Amino acid sequence: MNMMRQRFYMIAFMMTIMVSCESPVSDSLAEDGYTISADKTVIQADGKDMALFTIKDPSGKIVSTDSETGVIYFENVKTGKRLPRRSKGFVSMDNGEYEFVGIYRGTYTSNTVRISAVNRGKYEKFHRNVAIFKLTGAWCPACPGMTEALHDLEDDVRKHVVVLACHYNDIYSAPGLGEALSVDFDNNSFPANVYDLYMLDRSVTDIASIVNERRADSPATCGIRISGFGCIDGNLRVDAALTSSEGGSYDLACAILKDNNYLAYDGRTSYAPDGYYHDIVWAASENVRAFKGSTSVTLEKDGQMERTFTFAYGGNDAMLDDLKAVVFAHRKDADGGTSVDNAVLCCFGETKDYIYNE
Repeated sequence: MNMMRQRFYMIAFMMTIMVSCESPVSDSLAEDGYTISADKTVIQADGKDMALFTIKDPSGKIVSTDSETGVIYFENVKTGKRLPRRSKGFVSMDNGEYEFVGIYRGTYTSNTVRISAVNRGKYEKFHRNVAIFKLTGAWCPACPGMTEALHDLEDDVRKHVVVLACHYNDIYSAPGLGEALSVDFDNNSFPANVYDLYMLDRSVTDIASIVNERRADSPATCGIRISGFGCIDGNLRVDAALTSSEGGSYDLACAILKDNNYLAYDGRTSYAPDGYYHDIVWAASENVRAFKGSTSVTLEKDGQMERTFTFAYGGNDAMLDDLKAVVFAHRKDADGGTSVDNAVLCCFGETKDYIYNE
């Protein structure tokens, strides 16, 4: 009996040791990690509805306070990209499923949060592109940096951008366009970007934030379709149409871009993956810089307008594949000013239909 009792106590003692060894491991993982949560898991994809994040320390104390925002980051798990510094939450202008991990003073949270962005089509019927007119000069040693910055935009920004390279006093550009835009926006320094023919900024690091700001503050009120881009009887022809989702006064404009030019900046080639320069404005309609009443149309909601653009072409057939057409819509604002409401790019020989948001 004593032997059986001793054996029972021994087994019980060993089980106690096993439990005491295993339990703290699980408890330690739960207690020692920072955690992230959100006040909502579904947001409207309007660029304004925010899912506010909270990070707590192992004791449950909130550390994501105003005084600590400089040492806190939120990182998209799928892309590895962090939200801008001092962000407190997440907003979106694209439908989708997003997952974030928090980072407090270099330490990642032990969990993640998932956010769904929905109903973009409710706030903006058509896909929006921001038209960036890049002002550079062949004599400008800093200008390749702007080209590189635009090339390196993240995909979620790049898919909402159309770039038109306008070189100051350069033989490749439409005559005088870069110089004229520089005067229009009182630009005394290069490089610079003109956004939607509405605002100018020179900062390479601010490109993405400005694009998102334009999209949030000025959603597209129209969609643009290019039903044809070809060469007929020595003339380039671009057939375009516009449909308004809200109504208003619009003026369609067009620019022809050329790729694969070699362009040196003070002895160095412009930055490009293949060593050539792309998206150079080669020709443009006379209303490319501003809204013109003589060619504008006032539309009701769901109203449509069409325009055909022609440009004399003196190049050879081999060059045609290097051409792209950009069609964009000037729109008159409520205050009487104008800006580019939307833009679309199409390669030679192709078409581009309306793109709708869901």
